[in-house]
Amino acid sequence: GIPVVLDAEGPVQLAARADMREKGLLSALFPGLIQESRGRLALNGSVDGTWSAPKIHGTLRVDQAGAYLPSTGIQLSDVTMDAQFEDQTVRITSFGARSGPGRLEGTGTVWLMDRGIDRIDMNLSGERFQVVRLPEMEMLANPSLTIKGAPKNLQVRGSITIPELLIRGG
Repeated sequence: GIPVVLDAEGPVQLAARADMREKGLLSALFPGLIQESRGRLALNGSVDGTWSAPKIHGTLRVDQAGAYLPSTGIQLSDVTMDAQFEDQTVRITSFGARSGPGRLEGTGTVWLMDRGIDRIDMNLSGERFQVVRLPEMEMLANPSLTIKGAPKNLQVRGSITIPELLIRGG
């Protein structure tokens, strides 16, 4: 065969589009935490620059998504997310999810490094969002939170109001 040698400073150009249906992938990635996950993922991205310094950018949209979280007993539905990514930065321009009678919404930025999360800057707010739905307890929350920092050193600021709490049994 012919040996392939790439010029590290040579230009690279690549475009990718994907429209996928997710059924159970999150359940496999987070066993015990997430069950019955489903959703649609639309990716539109491109790579340019050089082979030694490629620049990645594009958009990501998640919709028609949902999941069951057995630890809290809640069913997430109408999960949507719109994001733009450029190199190591992912800007979440909108995020939303429904649980029980309420909804949670947010925006934020995630900075990546070495195939992991370097730091996060997120804003979350919601009204009557069901956070617990177990036989012994049901709870709704109105969160208004700012989450900042590295995954192992997150600062959470804001407030969580509990408009409804129901405890059964002893």
